[in-house]
Amino acid sequence: MNIIVNKKILSISAIIVFSIVLWGSVSLSYYYTTTITVPLKITNLPDGFIVGSATEKEVTINLRGEGWKLLSLFWGSKPEFKIPIGTRYDGETYYLKDAIKENNWLDNNIQVFDISPTKMSFGIERIREKRIKIYPDVSLSFKQDYILGSDIAISPESILVFGTRNKLSGIDSLPTIKKYYSDLESSVDEQIEIQPIDGLSYESNYCSLNFDVQKVADKSFENLEVEITNTPPSRELLLFPNKISLILRGGINILGKLENEEIKASVDFRKVLQDTTGSVAPSLTIPKFLKVVEVKPEFLKYIIKKY
Repeated sequence: MNIIVNKKILSISAIIVFSIVLWGSVSLSYYYTTTITVPLKITNLPDGFIVGSATEKEVTINLRGEGWKLLSLFWGSKPEFKIPIGTRYDGETYYLKDAIKENNWLDNNIQVFDISPTKMSFGIERIREKRIKIYPDVSLSFKQDYILGSDIAISPESILVFGTRNKLSGIDSLPTIKKYYSDLESSVDEQIEIQPIDGLSYESNYCSLNFDVQKVADKSFENLEVEITNTPPSRELLLFPNKISLILRGGINILGKLENEEIKASVDFRKVLQDTTGSVAPSLTIPKFLKVVEVKPEFLKYIIKKY
């Protein structure tokens, strides 16, 4: 009984699918009128030239044709309305209807009723080039107990960019596309696209982006001698104590290689002269991507001797 019911269901389903396909085939064989807006593309430019300015970027076309043919215009990649020019072009007005025959997608089976705008003008200029620096436009967030362990590096750091003199003059740097990295717990090394800008082309559309992500750790450093700077010849500054200890927090790989000699603690004599409390906090110079968690002692007492 169940087998018979299932066969009936399959038969009905097949009939429904066949009916839909048949209806669609018949319907798409009819003629329809539609409107499509497509980008304008100027072609056949003289060697070494580029479009500098154009009054229009898109064209809207009223079309009539078979449903199948019209559907293909909206299915997949969008067509472009091409305007071919040659070496004799001098910037005069161009009537868009004159370019219909140059666009193969507007074949004899499609009738063009109207084009808007009907005309446009554009200028061409010699292509210029400029080397422009790239910078990463990224946003980072890390998994708990992880941290950035290096600069965000871009390679190459700059690329050749091609465009008109006016377009290039206003650009000193180029961003990558905006990208968000979340819950990071491992280093990143990948290709990233350079942000496209209308009217410009690049020698390469991608660059390499990499940065290090490390697990967070703390490390203690003991008996760091405090250096005294800018002491005049007739003075001597004595610190009590003259050594400190501190705790740094940062990437585990950075801290694992860090030695006492790479950390600088100092007191500027001129700062002591401005003090009214009798004690001064040492200045600390530590490597990038680290931060100070604790300093002992936080303040140092001092005596100034005169000679």
